[in-house]
Amino acid sequence: MVKLLGERSTGTHLLQKVLQQHFDMELAPSSSGVTKEQTRHLPGRLAGRWSSRRASREALQDHNHFVELPRNGGWKHAAASTRFLECFAIPRKAIVICLFRHPADWLRSMHRNPFHGIGHIPRDFSAFIRSPWIAAARDELGERLIENPVKLYAAKAQSYSWLVENRGKTSLVTYENLILNPEETLRQTPVWPFRSGSKIDLPTRSARPFGRRPANLDEYRRRAAAVSYDTLSDSDRDFVLSELSGSILLDLYPPSSR
Repeated sequence: MVKLLGERSTGTHLLQKVLQQHFDMELAPSSSGVTKEQTRHLPGRLAGRWSSRRASREALQDHNHFVELPRNGGWKHAAASTRFLECFAIPRKAIVICLFRHPADWLRSMHRNPFHGIGHIPRDFSAFIRSPWIAAARDELGERLIENPVKLYAAKAQSYSWLVENRGKTSLVTYENLILNPEETLRQTPVWPFRSGSKIDLPTRSARPFGRRPANLDEYRRRAAAVSYDTLSDSDRDFVLSELSGSILLDLYPPSSR
């Protein structure tokens, strides 16, 4: 069994599709969003001041993550936790692949598509990266009020680094390497012996069927080859690098990297 972990907007849909099409292995799904049965009990959008359809959905998604974790590893965007390791990865003998994306590119994408964001999302990018992020319980970070999205990403990345140290069948993969050199990248992971063919083809269109500004494969490759902290303003670049101090993200993506 293979389980993918990765923060939102890191390419989990892409990697999932590649594994489904080119490898003969069971891929653990993410936890349920909201099941059909649960949806029947959601309050209407105009149900009144004491009820919230959005809050109800978030509460149910949190619940499903924790209940389903022993079976499928839970929400694919969650941090790696002791619970994940002891209740899922070890007993299910799962191969775990943790996906990363360049911090500057990831922040731009999260600002454009703040999936599962339940707090205020500033329209201004510079304000966004400096504003608090309210985490869901299924983020598995313990703290719910995170200082800013940079700290959110750094905390998730640190949890994946911890998992590598405590679980031998765990691999760290970067989105950029995956999209620019898929075969060589996956060759370095434990899934490679289970490939079903000699060539790994990537989807030519966006593997994610939702979100703003999808592109084609050529555009994604162009973007991946051009990632850099220098795409940020000087003040934003300095802020992001300062917030990432000591993070594995700076090891994967040093300031001089492109």
